[in-house]
Amino acid sequence: MIPAVSRTLAKLFADETSLKGTEQIDFHPPSRSLVGASVLSVYCYGIQANTEVHQKRIAGMNLSFLISAWDATVLGEQQLLSEVLSSLLRHRRLAGDWLAPELQECSELSIEVESIPAIEPVVLWKSLGVPIRPALYIRVQVPV
Repeated sequence: MIPAVSRTLAKLFADETSLKGTEQIDFHPPSRSLVGASVLSVYCYGIQANTEVHQKRIAGMNLSFLISAWDATVLGEQQLLSEVLSSLLRHRRLAGDWLAPELQECSELSIEVESIPAIEPVVLWKSLGVPIRPALYIRVQVPV
C-alpha cells in the first residue's frame, strides 16, 4: 500500500509540476546528497491507523509525507514547492486514473496539507541529519 501511494503522488507531481518526469522524484529520506540536484523528495515518515471514534475499528491508514524541493537555486526550490502546493490544493481527493493500479479498489485517497505535522519539524529534520528547510507536510488517508 505505501509504495502504491508513493507512486500515486509521484504521478500527480510529475504531471502537474515543471518536473520532467518521475525520475526527478526521490523517495529516500532527504539528505545532504540532494544539495544541488534538481529533485523533489517525497519521503513517507509516519504511518498511523485511522480509527473511527464510535465503532473503535480501523477505518484506514494515515500516511505522513515530508515533501522538500532540491535545486541549484533557492528560487528553483521555491518554484517547485509552490507548484506542488498548488497541485495538492487542487486535488484534495484522488480517484480513478490518478491511483496506482494496486489502489484501484479504493474509492479515493484523501490528501491534507498539514499545518501541524505528525512530528515536530525541528525534531524530524534533526533526526534526518539535515538542516531544517522549507517543506510541505501532508497526510494521505487510505481507506482499508
